[in-house]
Amino acid sequence: MTRYGPLDLRGEIGAGRGFESLRSHTVELRVGEALSVRVLDLESLIASKTEAGREKDQAMLPLLRRALLEQRRFRPEK
Repeated sequence: MTRYGPLDLRGEIGAGRGFESLRSHTVELRVGEALSVRVLDLESLIASKTEAGREKDQAMLPLLRRALLEQRRFRPEK
């Protein structure tokens, strides 16, 4: 927990996929003036949560899918 809310750091997700194998599926976000972090892109996050199948992950999927639709609406892929 941080003063800004929960922070979830993982060394691996799913079937042993580590940072290097997922790097091409990340985006960089600025968190502050001097800090950027890499996070999974929405498509990969949705796939990961679908694969996990946990109740808490399933509960988030409609919101994440809606966010992906909105993202595509405002930033169509090439």
